[in-house]
Order: sequence, then C-alpha cells, then structure tokens
Amino acid sequence: MKTGKKWLCALAAALGCAMPSAGMAEDIFEGVADQHSALVQQTSANRWEAPAPPQPMPEPGAPVPIAPAAPANIDLGGGGCDSCCTPGFQWIGSVEATYFWPQFNRSFLRNTLTNDLGTQTIVSNSAAGSADGSFIAAPRVTAGLQGDRWGLVGRYWFASTWQSGFLPAIPGGASQGLIGFDGFRAYTVDLEVQRRFCCCNWDMYGFGGVRYAAVNNDRVLTSTNSFNGPDLSTTSYASQQFFGTGLTFGVYGMRPIWCDDSPVKLFFANRYSVLWGNGGAAAQTSATSIDTLNSLTSTNGAAAKGPGDLFIAEIQLGLQWDACLRCLPGRVFVRSALEYQYWDTNRGGQASANSFVQGGGIAATSEASAGTMLFSLIGFNIGAGIMY
Repeated sequence: MKTGKKWLCALAAALGCAMPSAGMAEDIFEGVADQHSALVQQTSANRWEAPAPPQPMPEPGAPVPIAPAAPANIDLGGGGCDSCCTPGFQWIGSVEATYFWPQFNRSFLRNTLTNDLGTQTIVSNSAAGSADGSFIAAPRVTAGLQGDRWGLVGRYWFASTWQSGFLPAIPGGASQGLIGFDGFRAYTVDLEVQRRFCCCNWDMYGFGGVRYAAVNNDRVLTSTNSFNGPDLSTTSYASQQFFGTGLTFGVYGMRPIWCDDSPVKLFFANRYSVLWGNGGAAAQTSATSIDTLNSLTSTNGAAAKGPGDLFIAEIQLGLQWDACLRCLPGRVFVRSALEYQYWDTNRGGQASANSFVQGGGIAATSEASAGTMLFSLIGFNIGAGIMY
C-alpha cells in the first residue's frame, strides 16, 4: 500500500513538470474530447454512408456565405430547353397547309355563235369555269434529320384544283348553253442537304439538292344555241403539261424579334429551282351547224411535244413561334407566312387550232391555243412541326 502511494506521487510530479500550466492541460483534455466526439460521429456515419468531406471553418467575424436560390423559370430536373438545344442529331417533321390564288398567263378559249340573235362570243373566263384566280389548298410535308451543322431533308408539295361552268341548252331558246371545265395540278418532290450557320443573330439554313416537278393544265369550253334556225355547236380544248428533274437551292432563316430569347421570330425563305425534262401542248376545236337540210362540221387539232426546261422561284416571309418541350428533348414550332411562287416553262413548242362553219346567215367559230406555261401562285401558308 505504501509502495503504491510512492508511485502515484512520482507520476504526479512528472506530469507537473511536463505541463507548465493548468490552462494547457485543459486544452489538451478538450482536444482529446473533440477527437473522441469526431471519431464517434464518423463511426456512426460509416455505418450508413460515406462521410461528408470536411468543410473549412470560417474565420472569426467573417460573414457566412449563403447559396443563392435557383430562379423559378429554370428546370433543375434537366428537362427544359437546355436538353433540347444541345448539339446532336434531331429528327425533323412538319406539315403545312398552303393557300393560293393562281394567276395564269395563257390565251383564252373562244367560241363565237352567229344567228338571228346576232353574234355572241364566249371566252373561258371565271364565269365560264376558269381556274384562273380560284382558290387552291395544297399540303406540304417535310421530314428529315438535322445535326449540329449538317442535315438531310425530304419534302413533298401537291396542289390541285378544278372549276366548271354549266348553262343548259334549251331548244328554241334565246340563251346559249355552256359547258366549261378547267383543271390544274402541280406537285414537287425534293431531296436536299442543308447546312446550319449563324449570321448577324439569324439562325440560317443553306440548302441544295434535287427536285422533281410536274404541272398539268387541261381545259375545255363548249357552247350551243338553236334559236330560230339550225343547231349551232362549238367546242374548244387545250392542254399543257411539263415534267422534269433538276437542281434546287436556297436559304431560309429566323431571328428573335424582341430579344435573344424571344419565342416569336421573324421567318423568311427563298428557293430557286431549274429543271430539265419534257413538255407537251395540244389543242383541238370543232364547229357544227345542223338543220333539216344541211349538216356542216369542221374539226381541227394540233399537238407539239419535246424537251425543255422549267424555272421555279419561291419566296416566303412571316412569323414563327417556337418553344422547347419540358419533358422531351425537342423543339416545337408554329409558323405562318406570305408565300409567292413563280413557274415558267421554256419548251419552245406551241399548238393552236381554229374551226369555222358558215351558211344562210349563221356561223360558228371556235379557237384554242396552248404553249409554254407561265403562271404565279400568290397566297399564304400555315404550318407546325417538331425537331426531336
């Protein structure tokens, strides 16, 4: 027992020499306690997950930084515009409805009847069933693949319309009977490579490729009258067509109207096509006078066909609204624009015909002519699409 007390006194004296002050001892004991507490916390954390990295302690008196709150219009889930605007290949698809009023540069079909009522001339105008100035609704479908810069796109456009006119022929009546018909059809098929670039805040696409186009116009006009004399009848018919393959090229682009991130954009497009192929033109006329004693008939026709070329120019100007999808990596857009198309064939052939009968104070004449096709389409378009 006495020996144990001696050892305890010696140990106390050694500790007193090693610790110059009571304050240092307190610091040592506090450090040991802190290390023990940290060790216990780390052991507890290791039981469930990896320990968090140590955070630097702020200096005394320094303000504690506060993380700014995320803006309300930013999708922290990564499903907003950031995901759909990143570089990469995207599928392109759009459908447009185009509306036009065609303006044809062509000769009239003309029928003339002369009897006791006098001479009356009927031409193939809008009252006689002409498609000139009529309304055309034509779809345009686009599909392709667009990368960060280069893309491949196919496009199909189809326009078709017809107009007719009819007045019944009453035997012995003063009014003239009329049957008129005018049919117009045109379509294009495109396959093109396009290159995306930026120019003065415009998001631009330059493109070039091949195009196949076909256009056809058939029209007929028949007039009859039998007032106080023989039955008079005239018919005029004309047909024009062209089909060929060639090159197409152009550029289109868009830019925000108000600011860089405005969803409403100014949109423009222009396209030019030069095609080589074959065209044809045909014309036929007939004039007939029939009574109890005599029957007179005159029928004539002509046709021409051969190689030629076709030039097409297209211009669009309008507005586009687009936005990125929130749940899918894509961008949708809605577009509306004024559109103008100019078609001009240079085939170098023409067909015309003229028929005439006369006798006893009566006469019937019919005229028809068909040549190169020259017309304009004036209207607008409305469309929507997606880049996914």
